[in-house]
Amino acid sequence: MKALSPRQILERLEQRLPLLTGGARDAPERQRTLRATIEWSHELLTDTEKLLFARLAVFRGGCTLEAAEEVVESNLDALRSLVDKSLLRFSRERFWMLETIREYAIERLEQFEDADALRRRHAEYFLRLAEEAEPHLTGRQQATWLERLEAEHDNLRLSQDSLRHAGLGAEELELVGALMRFWYVRGHLREGHSRCEEALGAHDDQSRPRLKALFGAGLLAHRLGDYRRAQELMRERLALAFHFEDAEGVASSMIGLGLNAQGLGDHERAAAAYTEGAELARAGGYIWVLAVAIANLADLAQEQGDYAQAATRLEESLGLFRELGDERKIVETLIGLGTVASREGRRDEAAALLRESLEYAEALVDKELAIWCLGELAALAVSGGEVERAARLLGAIETLREETGHAATPEERRVDEQTRSALATELGEEHFAAALLIGREMTFEQTVAFALQS
Repeated sequence: MKALSPRQILERLEQRLPLLTGGARDAPERQRTLRATIEWSHELLTDTEKLLFARLAVFRGGCTLEAAEEVVESNLDALRSLVDKSLLRFSRERFWMLETIREYAIERLEQFEDADALRRRHAEYFLRLAEEAEPHLTGRQQATWLERLEAEHDNLRLSQDSLRHAGLGAEELELVGALMRFWYVRGHLREGHSRCEEALGAHDDQSRPRLKALFGAGLLAHRLGDYRRAQELMRERLALAFHFEDAEGVASSMIGLGLNAQGLGDHERAAAAYTEGAELARAGGYIWVLAVAIANLADLAQEQGDYAQAATRLEESLGLFRELGDERKIVETLIGLGTVASREGRRDEAAALLRESLEYAEALVDKELAIWCLGELAALAVSGGEVERAARLLGAIETLREETGHAATPEERRVDEQTRSALATELGEEHFAAALLIGREMTFEQTVAFALQS
């Protein structure tokens, strides 16, 4: 700090080890530079420990014991020894390195002939993890698997980069396709969409893995509000599904096309696409796809003011999602029923459904569902005369949208504009702006706690 500005230090921290090249002249040599300090510790290791230390650098963000055993052929005693020597840390059932230490370990790894093979093994391990997780992301163990993928997010990113570098196109497309729902639910929309697009652009072969990656890219583009790009991706997916005679792929692609037609305000085309998708799914026995199509028809009916039809279809889809055990979709449907109750003036019923759903969204760290609940709770607060509360909730929603990239649907924009207009009138522009700012500065957890207050 005596010699460099904070900006200069930040620039040099991009590569940490060369930063410190001096030190007190009377200090021992091993303390005069950061590199020398690490090297001094490294030289105290046995040859076996040195090899393991270097090989562990293949992980980014740490690893579990199981991953270390399979990818770098380690054992618990060797890992514990590196922990005892302060070159490895252990917490929350994960082994990990400080990034400065890992940077040094990467340099050592590059000296081994099997470095590329080790990266390949790492990439394959995390591809298998993503594929194992995928079916659970629409089942009863969603929360557990989402947490596991979140903990391994850095390794999953590195895995995609390694697969790309190795020219393994099918495997890269499989990976991004498997991770799509994780990125969607956890609010990694921009990154997920970018990574799907990169994989599609790098590998233009007409393959089944491409089908899955196209769906991911299209759905994420839709949620980011880029309906035209999403439409292009879904059209390509529909053509590919026809090519492979994949009836489920055709049905889900039709639903994707309906979503984007609805986003663009073409309700007639959206209804036709949803209906066709539902008929194909029913004929093929694709229950999850059928339930989604029915729920989307309900959303369209609610947007058009036909609350009776919306409620009927929501109840039908709710029964199917309960049969499948898809907890997230169950909650999403309950939010829809809460929205219908709110529109029909059943405030207590709506508030109960929305608060219950918000608690689940918090447990899942699902910011999309949270945004939806918060928007409806803000509208309820306005109708109940709690204008200050409503303004703070709107401010919190603004922050969540900025963090995740979630674009408001046309219906959400309509409700938001109505709420804002009422609040500006009730509070006055200056007071409204101040309340918005308070809401914008709340964390996700603080926002949920505030919204749940009776």
